[in-house]
Amino acid sequence: MNAKQWKFFTGLFAAILAAIIFMAPPAMAQVPDGRPDGQRGPQRGRELLTVAAETIGITPQELLAELREADDRTLAGIAAEHGVSAESIINAAMDKASERLAEAVAEGKMTQEEADERLATIEEKVTEAVNSPLPAQFRNRRDNQQQAGRELLGVAAETIGITPQELLAELRESDDRTLADIAAE
Repeated sequence: MNAKQWKFFTGLFAAILAAIIFMAPPAMAQVPDGRPDGQRGPQRGRELLTVAAETIGITPQELLAELREADDRTLAGIAAEHGVSAESIINAAMDKASERLAEAVAEGKMTQEEADERLATIEEKVTEAVNSPLPAQFRNRRDNQQQAGRELLGVAAETIGITPQELLAELRESDDRTLADIAAE
């Protein structure tokens, strides 16, 4: 491997690593809240979105689209527009949480007292989530991904020694051309 290729692949690796770090939602960096299944923020958010959508009577994708229509949209507001109370969503989410915690108690993963404490915490978090707008980092993920892609293209182009526009033009010349092919030229 010649020096130009080595420099290219080193830069490309650094750019990919930076893109992965940049695109990871902040919630993924949070420590587990002690749920017996070890799930973290993003998974809980998807679960709440699914439960809310089922309760409202629409798909999770439709619900997410409605949440992203405006910065101040909440699950409670959307539910009300569909004739469903926020309390119905909270109750449905709490039913699921109660089932999971009961399983954890039955399996000896926690005591009933611990389950009761967690259930109270979960209820506070679910109630807050139902009545709060979608966090900013989840409203426009496409913009974040596009920005990361532009940054990655810029780093790769700089590493090769051409402009991002030239790199993009060369990549578009043929469907089977790769960054490695362009760097090797």
